[in-house]
Amino acid sequence: MAKIIDLSVLQQEELIFKMPPGSDDEFTIPGEVNTDFVLKIYKQQEELQKADGFEAQLKGLQSIVLTILQLDKSKTINLKYIQENLTDIRYLRVIMEAMMKHINEIQNDPN
Repeated sequence: MAKIIDLSVLQQEELIFKMPPGSDDEFTIPGEVNTDFVLKIYKQQEELQKADGFEAQLKGLQSIVLTILQLDKSKTINLKYIQENLTDIRYLRVIMEAMMKHINEIQNDPN
């Protein structure tokens, strides 16, 4: 008899970002993110920490949010979309923090 390990039970819940008023857009982030994505986000965060001045920090934060929202393969998104639709820095921070929490939940899942 074979020992079977069912990897399908490791499926995590998706993360959905609903855009602010004025936009009906929603971005669905898969419950599974690959290691390359996680490494890219961590590298972007390191660069954000080193950014000098508000403008450089804002651009870094926008870049991180773009990387996150691009995980929704059903949509085409670019930096212009971020700059036009996420004009409040709180939106950017919430998206980044929620994604980091999502990654941590995936990494700490005992299954």
